[in-house]
Parts: sequence; structure tokens; C-alpha cells
Amino acid sequence: MTKKDFPEATTETAVEQRESSVKETPERARLARLDSVNAEIGLLRSRIPSSEDTATFEAKASDAFQSTIVGIQELVGTSVSEKTKDVIYANTVEASVKRSERQQERMRQLQKEKLHALLLTQDEEGLETGLQGKRVYAKKEFQDHEGSVILRGTSHAATLEKEYTVNGERLIQNLDTVYEELAAEKPSILMHEGKDIHDIFPGMSDEEIRNLDSASVISKSEQVYLPWKAFVSGIETKSWDLTMAEQFTMLLKSEDTSVHPKHTPEAIQAWLASAALGKIYEKKETVDGKDIVLDEEILEEILKYVVSKEEQESLKAIGVDCSAPAMLKALESFSGKMTKELFGRFNTTQDRGDDFSALRALIEPRKSSGEMGPTNWVLYDANHVRDVHAIDVLAEQKKKHQKIAMIAGASHVITWEPAAKELYNEQR
Repeated sequence: MTKKDFPEATTETAVEQRESSVKETPERARLARLDSVNAEIGLLRSRIPSSEDTATFEAKASDAFQSTIVGIQELVGTSVSEKTKDVIYANTVEASVKRSERQQERMRQLQKEKLHALLLTQDEEGLETGLQGKRVYAKKEFQDHEGSVILRGTSHAATLEKEYTVNGERLIQNLDTVYEELAAEKPSILMHEGKDIHDIFPGMSDEEIRNLDSASVISKSEQVYLPWKAFVSGIETKSWDLTMAEQFTMLLKSEDTSVHPKHTPEAIQAWLASAALGKIYEKKETVDGKDIVLDEEILEEILKYVVSKEEQESLKAIGVDCSAPAMLKALESFSGKMTKELFGRFNTTQDRGDDFSALRALIEPRKSSGEMGPTNWVLYDANHVRDVHAIDVLAEQKKKHQKIAMIAGASHVITWEPAAKELYNEQR
């Protein structure tokens, strides 16, 4: 047997083969983007003058300019008039200042992009959540010389009490205990999921909002109750979230990449329909003693719990038709089954279990097979653009508030953690 029988690939060829066999993933794309941004930041920092150099910028520019004038005079054999010198100097300094301003602006943009690249993907968040056991309870605090932020995650528990263990201590979580915990930190602003307070209670004055009955408000969700409690207490509130129309507008504008597919109105319709149908399982009941059978009337009734009439109009404007016939048609197209066959009756536990697994395969970020489908990517990317927006809002509010409280689902808090840590440590 000869050496020919064992061909040796060069190092370069082996690396290329290995890389080509590795499937691109959101995690790899995120880390590659982070490396690229860090490299450009490092290069730009070497070109931007330090604060000490900036203070003497004009003096140094003047010295360099005078040397240049001397060189010009020696070259042409005649002196340059003072008026000409002034014009040349002014233009030189102006060009240098503009170049420095462009570099500073690019640095700010890169730092923003770095925060985005530090946001964990959903698979990374899931792994980290499992390691930390933070699905129900997550709390992170970061601070620098300018202020601090508390990131508080919940399990979207509504009014139900949840028991959990933190450092060996058994605790009870409900919306009042969560609010009391945050209020004790005396934040100047509470940033929350969902709509801003005046969009939650449209047409109501501040006084009317404050005078609402606590029991009626707490029956909704933490996205309503917690900002209401803060508002009543005189704490400023602000949503860190995006509306559905804003989320889906971004998705429809996104381009197809090696990782993410290009989104379509039909995939968004199918996801919204499946999310609406998921609400049926929360009821676990029959209607007027009869089995629940999926039809347009039922979907119209349930859909309002997922997308308000106002939101439906906004989505229609960007090409996402939320009418029941359009939603059912899209759902059938992506599920490959008639909706009657897929969802059928909901009156028994067995029926619910069988149908529920099929339903979750559509609306979860990853299908049971491990593969991502178009409707799965809708949820995945919608959550990502929300997380990016949340970090942008936090960075903006950091300039205005010394102490910030930020409430969200626990998975969001884990996703934000690396970016928030960077944001509150970048100015050392």
C-alpha cells in the first residue's frame, strides 16, 4: 500500500471542508457578527484621538499646518499670503473635525450593534435558563457610575401564585409581591412589556386610570397590572415593547439569509391563527354544553384575545389579513391538513392532548422534529426584534434615569443579560 492510498489534505483544504460541513445557525451567525463588530471597534479606537489629544487638537493641527506651509513655500519658491493660509487652515481643521465626528458617530453605531449581537438566541437562552433554573424567577442587577438597572423576570403568572426556591429559600410569587419587590428598590421608571399605560386604557384621564378597581385590573395580566400599580404610585412607566404591526413590518422587510427565511404575510397569518386557537385550550370547556368545533365564528371570537380590532386594522395595512377565512386558509396551507382534521373537537382531554401537540408544532420556536418551519421563524424573529428594541429603549432611558426597573418574561431577562451587562460597564 502506497502513500497514494492515503491522500493528505492540506490544512487549508481540511479547514474549508470542515467549515462547509458545519450548518449555519443563529448562534454561529450571532457570534460571527459579534467578532466582526469587536474587530471594527478595536480598529476605530486606534484611530480616534484620546480625550487628552482631543483637548490639544487645534494646537497640534496648527503646528502640522505650519510645517506644511513651509514645505509649500520651499517647493514653489514664493511665500503664501496670510489670507490664503487662513483659508487653507480653516478648511484643513474643518475636514479633520468632520472626520473625527464621523468616527465618533460610527463608534456609537458599533456600540449599539454590539449590544444587539450580545443578545442570546433562543436556543442559547433555553440552555442558560435550564442551567440557572430561572424559568419562573429571574432577577439581574447591573450598575455603573451613572446608575443601575434591575431586570426582573416572571413566568407570566397573571394572578396565580407561583412557588419557587431562591438560594434554598421557598418564596411565593404573585403580582403584588413582584411589584412590592420592585417598588422597594425605588426606581424612577418602570419599563414593562405590552402597551404603554394610556394605550392600555385608551380615552381615560390620568385620574380615571388611578381610580380603577384593583381587582378588575389584576385580572388581566402583569403587562397591565404592574404598570398600573406603578402609575398609581407616581412612578413613571414606559413600554419597552413593539406593537404587532411594528414587529411584523420589520419581519416583512427582512431579507432571506443563510439562517433566516424571508417572511411572508401568509406565514404570519398562520402563526396568528394557531396562537388564537391556543386560547381555546385555556378555556377547557364546551360552549352551551356542546362540543367546541372549529369554525370561522369560533376563530373570530378567540382571535380578539390575541389581536385587538385596532391591531387587526394596522396589520391589514401591511398586508396581513386577520379575517377568519384568510387565517384558516393560511393555517391549512402550512399545516398540510384541513383545520377541521387538525383541530377537530375540543371537548375531551384526549382530544385536547392530540390536537395540542400538533398546534404547538406550529407556534413553538422549534418543531418537535427539531426543524424550524416558516411559522416557527415568525415567532423566533418577532421575539428577536422585540429584544433588540428593548435594549435600545434601555440604552436611551439610561441617559435619563439613575435607577431603572425592567419587567418581562423570564426568558427575555436571560436573553438581555449579556447586553445589559455590557451597557452598564462600557463607561468605566
